[in-house]
Amino acid sequence: MERMALKHFLKRKKISVLIFCYVLLSSYVCVDFAFFASDPCTLKVFEEQSGDRVEDLCLEEYKDPDCLPFVEHFNRLELPTGFSLSDDDDPVQRPESLDVTFSIEQDKDNGKEALVLRIYVDWSSPFDRFSRENTKGYLLIGQDTRGVMCRLFKFDANKTDLLGKKLRFQYKIQDLESLLSIAVKVYSMPPPKNLEESEKKTTFMSLDLTTGSISIDTPGEWMPSLSTRFIKEDAIEVKFGYPPSRLNLTHIEAHLFKGRYDKSKSNLIKKISYTLPDSQDSQGMFSFTKLEENEYRIEIHVIDPFLEQFGKCLCWSTSSEEAYYCASRCGYNLSNLFKISFDETLVPGNWIPPLSTSVLKEGAIDVKIGHSPSRFNLTQFKVSLMKRTPFEYSTFKTLFYTEPSDSLKPAGLVSFTNLENNEYKVVVEVIDPFRKHFGKCFCWIKGTNGRRCKNRCGVVATDWINVSVDVPAEPKAEKNQYSSPFEFNTCIIVTALVTLQNGMFLFGST
Repeated sequence: MERMALKHFLKRKKISVLIFCYVLLSSYVCVDFAFFASDPCTLKVFEEQSGDRVEDLCLEEYKDPDCLPFVEHFNRLELPTGFSLSDDDDPVQRPESLDVTFSIEQDKDNGKEALVLRIYVDWSSPFDRFSRENTKGYLLIGQDTRGVMCRLFKFDANKTDLLGKKLRFQYKIQDLESLLSIAVKVYSMPPPKNLEESEKKTTFMSLDLTTGSISIDTPGEWMPSLSTRFIKEDAIEVKFGYPPSRLNLTHIEAHLFKGRYDKSKSNLIKKISYTLPDSQDSQGMFSFTKLEENEYRIEIHVIDPFLEQFGKCLCWSTSSEEAYYCASRCGYNLSNLFKISFDETLVPGNWIPPLSTSVLKEGAIDVKIGHSPSRFNLTQFKVSLMKRTPFEYSTFKTLFYTEPSDSLKPAGLVSFTNLENNEYKVVVEVIDPFRKHFGKCFCWIKGTNGRRCKNRCGVVATDWINVSVDVPAEPKAEKNQYSSPFEFNTCIIVTALVTLQNGMFLFGST
């Protein structure tokens, strides 16, 4: 009885029990060994290029409360047992991107088919290949009015060839409720070494989301889910989930409010109308750009041309008595308040573009150049590649990059290809078409007598980068499954030993 009670307790506490039974001096003995164990990994992994599913990369998943002490202090000594990091494990780059996917899916509830909301958090591996190869997992943090949720995913660190590829990761959020506001962050592991460093925006990717209707029966009950993320200093991207097609809601309108939301809409500053495409897509997207410093909020709702017209309205629902009625609105949701703020101490002449590189095995270097704030108008760049020679600063190749005028991406990409085994350095510089032209130059700083032009700006260089080109291996001649009688016999002997061992010992687990 006591043994059964112990097993039940351990099972409820998610503690594994191993029962080892053996024969000793004609006595049948069983010993229980109990130990804390992580949960099976629920993170889905895909190759970004092919879209193929990757199995067995994620080994374990640690959930709150086990990962909360680390989240609170970013002290590596507080990581869950089984996920250890030393001071020698340097931080790796943050994920290259973070996104969210809204989906309305069929679900069986008490034998009945129902439409329910599913939300998936998606992110991609770091841009830099060295960081990808040394990624030991990811930390996902979600904070809402109920508290903090964390998930820590542990990878098989021995699979460096697989980790070196560009991968995409997907996690399904559990325990959803309607109208939850959730702040999401994702860190690559190893993460920053202390709490202060972990709070810098360059060490994680983040977005905010507001959940809509969890289950959907009628148009009047449907509310879209929303997510917002900054794509530039003065621009924000908004993603929203589509309604089920059977609800026949096809026109959406989004309102941008300056300051806090006002029902009178006196502080409404921008509108966007959106027509759902005739496709299988589950979500749409729009952006608000060139915003001034202020606080903002976004409202979204369905456009019903027959609003509250009985028998014609699109936003209809049924009462508890199953009586039909027109709702006063539908498809309504409101984003979190977000703030646009500029660093007023930063001027174009002192701005340095964020720069990162990734070395490809094919003898190439990808260069990612961060875009400048829109207010600076620094959109043209000269990208030089230096090759290690006795003359260290001789230019080997030069490329030019111009940010597209309609770009909403935070960075641009150029590539140097057909490189040999050697060391290289990348140097980036802003191109100022009005260089040294007083009153017109883009590269200006504040002087004692007002603005003055700088000779050059936006100059940044990498360290020396080693490029090693993979040489294709010579094809090997095929051989028989067993190359020698010794290998064949060894296989038989090992199999026999395993069979004998399983016959002598009994293992069980609960």
